[in-house]
Amino acid sequence: MTVTLEVPDELAASIPANAAGVADLISAGLRSRHERREHRLRDVDNLMEVLASLPAPEEVLALQPPPSLLERTGFLLAASRDRPLTGEERQDLDDILRLEHLVRIAKSRAHFMLNAAVGAA
Repeated sequence: MTVTLEVPDELAASIPANAAGVADLISAGLRSRHERREHRLRDVDNLMEVLASLPAPEEVLALQPPPSLLERTGFLLAASRDRPLTGEERQDLDDILRLEHLVRIAKSRAHFMLNAAVGAA
């Protein structure tokens, strides 16, 4: 397969001169990209597992997204203002927004449960 790329001048000097070196560079970049996505998905999965365990209302209200998820969300929202998101970025943002919606619902119900318990006492 032949691939033609336009690379900024400041990066051109970093590209290996031989095909094997270029293939290694591309492989490393793709692996790194995959690992970052897997890490982000673990953050989402961890929050989903907490909610699925049916925690006490106080635990639900104390839920906070991990810093890495906050960072990714901030990046995606800023990027979406400047340019169209890539397919992967759009998928990440959609996943994060769905999770945020679910957490908001859970927190709303937890708050209601706590208020109902106080009113019944």
